[in-house]
Amino acid sequence: ESLEKVSRVLVHELAHVFAQRYLSKALRDEWLTLRGLSPDTRWFMRKDEKNDYRTAHGDFAECVVYAFQGPLQEFKSKLGPPPNAAQQALIRKWVEELPKTAGE
Repeated sequence: ESLEKVSRVLVHELAHVFAQRYLSKALRDEWLTLRGLSPDTRWFMRKDEKNDYRTAHGDFAECVVYAFQGPLQEFKSKLGPPPNAAQQALIRKWVEELPKTAGE
């Protein structure tokens, strides 16, 4: 695989870990609202699904890839377009701040 594809997959998967570890229900709801998605949007994929691109968890991971690697990467979320500037800013803020406040 190319370096770009490997780095894309790694960032996507690390975004899942980040979301699992740091995004509370309230923060996930904030993400859904900012993305213009219903609060009822499924966060996790079902066992019968082959990928997570139709879930909020997958959308978040794809937006993290886009925010940190830019538009040269293929955006695969099926829930919306690539993240806008405000959505990217929130991702960067969370990545910078949430690990510091964990456990408080």
